[in-house]
Amino acid sequence: MLVAMPTAGVADALVPMLLARLGRDTATASSITFTTVTDLTAFLASPGIALALSALFQTRAGPGGRFNRTDVRFTSLSGI
Repeated sequence: MLVAMPTAGVADALVPMLLARLGRDTATASSITFTTVTDLTAFLASPGIALALSALFQTRAGPGGRFNRTDVRFTSLSGI
């Protein structure tokens, strides 16, 4: 939602202007284009956020393959 909503706002503003410049009907084509841009952004942002969070909270198994609370290491997102 944090990525999809700002993208939706930008697409909602730019798509009708771009279609008017191309000489197309803005009322018909902008809703389809706007929905496609918003859905693609949300669909691609979800795995990206999950990947970033999984890299942030990587765990290491202790002796015997068991996890302890002290085994969690926090990494920065700059290594992604």
